[in-house]
Amino acid sequence: SYVDFNHVEPRHADVHDRLLNWARWCVGGGGPGMHPMFHGFQANEHWVPKETVVPVDSLDASKMESAVMRMPQAHGAALRWSYVYGTSPSKMARELGCTLESLQQLVSSGRQILVNRGY
Repeated sequence: SYVDFNHVEPRHADVHDRLLNWARWCVGGGGPGMHPMFHGFQANEHWVPKETVVPVDSLDASKMESAVMRMPQAHGAALRWSYVYGTSPSKMARELGCTLESLQQLVSSGRQILVNRGY
């Protein structure tokens, strides 16, 4: 069955926008304040090109990075995959030892964890 990894529940809209900001910061959209691990990272072609001017809130992005690092490993990995890396869903599901449906659920419940923790 088809799994829509782009679906975001309305109750997660605010945290989704913050995670998109975090993703831009991670892959270099944040300028000098970007996550050090991603200096020199080349984003996949489906991500927003660096030339696109989308404001990045570096302070909020660093808060989200800290929040993702503190969540359960599978949820954090699923969010990082969904927002930052964007590689094959099948590959990520294999790495986590889960189904595509479970991967989508990890992304959704990861957003919910952030909401529950006040992010």
